[in-house]
Amino acid sequence: MENIAGLNVDTLDVKIIEALQENTRATCKSIAKKVGSSDRTIARRIKRMEQAGIIRGYRVEVDKELVKTGLLKIAPQMISEDVIETSPAEWDSIASSIKDIFGVAGSVILFNMGEAIGRCYGRHLIGSNKTKDEQILNLAQIFQARGWGELTYNQIDYEKGTGRVTISKMPFKHQITENLVRGIFCGGLEEISSKKVLVKKVEGQEAATDVQKFLFEIGG
Repeated sequence: MENIAGLNVDTLDVKIIEALQENTRATCKSIAKKVGSSDRTIARRIKRMEQAGIIRGYRVEVDKELVKTGLLKIAPQMISEDVIETSPAEWDSIASSIKDIFGVAGSVILFNMGEAIGRCYGRHLIGSNKTKDEQILNLAQIFQARGWGELTYNQIDYEKGTGRVTISKMPFKHQITENLVRGIFCGGLEEISSKKVLVKKVEGQEAATDVQKFLFEIGG
């Protein structure tokens, strides 16, 4: 098998993936006919790519009007049209380039980028007719679904507008990229609360590279 771009896939694998992207319910027989192979070969290839993590899941697209009724429990990030889906590796690359060009100012730029993204998702959450508590919890679902990490709230005081949040399993390799994540959380929370939100990193935390702890405060 000749690898493509250093990955354990070849042109047949790519054709299979393209067929599944067109129709996630396509049978091995229909894919085999389309790409010019046997259904047994297609089945083996799909199973191998699933086990290797090349195929990580199958997406179901649902009519947005059904989602808006509230009858269907679905994470709101699946209906966003205003944000380009970008992988953690791509964000790392973007962040690294911004740092190289702008130096220390790159952190501010990334935070502002994240804040804009967070506000976009916040607007979608506000339109979901859910309570603010539910919207804030949905924001955590967005983090996990988009692959930014697992966001957990703790020690929250809604009356004072303060709390702590832990973002674990962060997939980013560059520390500067955390400014983007902090901005996303801040922007989403500001949009939901309609108030200014201050988010800062907890100092003196353990050196776990995939765990970040933040304090947030919602202004009056």
